[in-house]
Amino acid sequence: MAQNVPSTNGTVFSTLEAAQFKTKLGQQISIGGLMYLQYGSTASIASSTTPTSLFSESATTCQGTRSIPAGGLGWAPGLSYANLPGLVIRGKIAGTVKTSGTPNLTITAGLIQGVASTYTAYSTTGAVAMVSTVTALPFEIDLIFCIRAMGAAATASIFCGGWFRYVSATTVANFFQLPWTVTTATLTTLAAAIVDCQVTWGTSHANNDCIAQFGMLEMLN
Repeated sequence: MAQNVPSTNGTVFSTLEAAQFKTKLGQQISIGGLMYLQYGSTASIASSTTPTSLFSESATTCQGTRSIPAGGLGWAPGLSYANLPGLVIRGKIAGTVKTSGTPNLTITAGLIQGVASTYTAYSTTGAVAMVSTVTALPFEIDLIFCIRAMGAAATASIFCGGWFRYVSATTVANFFQLPWTVTTATLTTLAAAIVDCQVTWGTSHANNDCIAQFGMLEMLN
């Protein structure tokens, strides 16, 4: 085996460095499953009521990709047979949020797919009434995304959900669920897709500010 080349067939790696990675359909991910790591702050999401991603694939603030390669939605590379389970992805996002007044904030999780790069949300908090604070407060989001069953060529049963938490200025923890939702979705199960988490302010104001300072996605199978 060539030096520093990851193995995908269980063969012992030739070097320690090579052992840190594996590939799925040519996409390199860590043995632990980490496919995307965002270690720098995103641009401020403020003065807007447009849905905006909390992820930022900047060459200077992240490693890896949120993209699932074509054929990667199945349990194993290229596996898209009916009634079999598929890919499982776990995510974590952390950052700060502040507000002017008590605006609503909506958080969704879903996939981007297709020529038109269409985003489909599979779970949403709905409009969450935030506390009024001019001080940046810490928040975190946990996500699970799973293809529960591969259907016909253009359908899949998708399980998606998680939690949004932040601590108010009075140190009160505020918990909101992205409800665990099972959706039979129409999507091209052998096409590429991008995992996304988006936020939308109900009111546009410069002090309605949301910044993701950390994010990660793990491909668990």
